Amino acid sequence: MIKGKKIPFVNENLKMSKALKILTEKSLGILIIRNKDKKTIGIITDGQIRRFSQKNLEFQTLTVKQIMTKKPISIHWFRQDLRLSDNPALSAAIESGDILPIYILDDINSSDNKMGEASRWWLHHSLSSLNKKLGGKISFYNGDPKNVFSTLSEQYDVKSIYWNRCYEPWRI
Repeated sequence: MIKGKKIPFVNENLKMSKALKILTEKSLGILIIRNKDKKTIGIITDGQIRRFSQKNLEFQTLTVKQIMTKKPISIHWFRQDLRLSDNPALSAAIESGDILPIYILDDINSSDNKMGEASRWWLHHSLSSLNKKLGGKISFYNGDPKNVFSTLSEQYDVKSIYWNRCYEPWRI
């Protein structure tokens, strides 16, 4: 087992030219990528670097985040079901492994069905309570869910998305 300073942790914004030096110094054939919160978000192996360098001559100017294999996650999309118990989609997401819980405020597709101020007040307090129960882990977005999921798929290796069905015609 490798411990302490021998573990090849690098920051996601490190340039590949410096990452190559660390990879060589550690002699392990792998780098573990962390974000600013020191959470592991991916890996790079020497084989990946070799394959990538054959395709892209400028790869040393890229950051490790642009090349790394991302840690696969499942997304749980909270919609109207802002509860932890009796939530089949959340249960399935948890069983699948690491999850990213999200909420998207969609005022674009709702057209004439936008929430009023009282509903927004209730939503704010319900989401605050739910987020507190989840240790502040919910990521909040505003806009068209198609665009949000497109952005998330660029940032993460999304293996699945879970949600419970809504029955309003504009949400289906």
